Amino acid sequence: MTDSKRSILSLLTQCISRKRNHSNQDQIDKMAYKAVTSSNGNNPNFVEQWVSKVLHYSSQYDSQSWPASCVEGKPRVYPKYGDIAGAWAQKHKDANQFIEIEYEEKIYIDKIDIYETYHAGMVKCIKAKHPNGSWVKVWNTPKVSCITHSRIFSPDFERLSFQSNILRIEVDCTVAGNWCEIDAVKISGTKFNFDLPPSPADITNDLAKLVNNSQFSDVSFNVNGNIFHGHRAIMSVRSEYFRAMFSFDGSSGKSLSATNYNVSAESPPSYESLSKSHEKPVELKDVDDRAFSIILHYIYTNKLPQNCQSQILPKVWRTADRFSLDGLKSLAIFELSSALTIQNVVEVYVDVISALPIIESIKTICENYMQENMAEVVRLPSFTSLPQGLMLELIQKMTEKMKI
Repeated sequence: MTDSKRSILSLLTQCISRKRNHSNQDQIDKMAYKAVTSSNGNNPNFVEQWVSKVLHYSSQYDSQSWPASCVEGKPRVYPKYGDIAGAWAQKHKDANQFIEIEYEEKIYIDKIDIYETYHAGMVKCIKAKHPNGSWVKVWNTPKVSCITHSRIFSPDFERLSFQSNILRIEVDCTVAGNWCEIDAVKISGTKFNFDLPPSPADITNDLAKLVNNSQFSDVSFNVNGNIFHGHRAIMSVRSEYFRAMFSFDGSSGKSLSATNYNVSAESPPSYESLSKSHEKPVELKDVDDRAFSIILHYIYTNKLPQNCQSQILPKVWRTADRFSLDGLKSLAIFELSSALTIQNVVEVYVDVISALPIIESIKTICENYMQENMAEVVRLPSFTSLPQGLMLELIQKMTEKMKI
């Protein structure tokens, strides 16, 4: 290291000792984006409900502290265990206690959660009311038990084949010789007894099978000696660059619209005849083949491949800029910003400024990241080996927001 570089780094070390904490808005924006895009959303067919009304019951301990109405709504006592006011307790300690409860909406019930907070294990039978008015046994046990801790009892049963919003829960208090207490009862299920329409993600997964697939391909590309297969219709609606490419025949100067083919109702052209009319691969110059592979994947799926390496993303951004894929440019920026580390930030920065066009967004993110982690970054071999002029420029940018 030259003396001048040592002087620069010495001054920088002094600045670091007085560095203020600085909020990196780019990182915050990135995290917010991740949170939004990773959200799965709610299934509109799925329903969870708490008891809305108690219809009938065998007995209740009293009308103030342990009435049957305590099972309405969400739990009040759980996860606490004990003879605690706020849960339904029976007045009689026999094997014939029950409670009948109602929910707002009729659904196909596939799960029942009973919140037991005292002498758990006393539920002996669960029934659901059929639309014809009869009770259908959902679950039962020949022998109850006494469990001395609170629990959520979720019995196994076959999903109901009919919609219901009324349950009857029967309890046997004889094993404990005392009352049991139930805090709440939740049911889960679906509004409809059929699968929802397919998710938009399904078409993405299907189109992914066509990426660089020669089957039914009607165009191919030669990128640095590597052949890639594509489909004109898909690529043209995704990119103005390819739309223009496929709409013009450079050798004849004519448009390649459908009217140039001899199409008639009696003898429509075969797929083979159309595909063979452009058998020669399109040569793409000054394009990285790894970047083009990612470009193709994005065109068909609107996302990056799982094995995408962060080192290639600057080339992906520049190629996307050339091919008029603004969405991929944004995606590359977000992915690259999330992949930044102290160890790679200098290399990424050099990469984004070393070729045209300079990627200003990533350049700014790198500068902010280095400013946030200045103490570690300036000691990296990748930083100390930078040309002196570039090192000085970076130091000035990293320190311009600091009070010295």
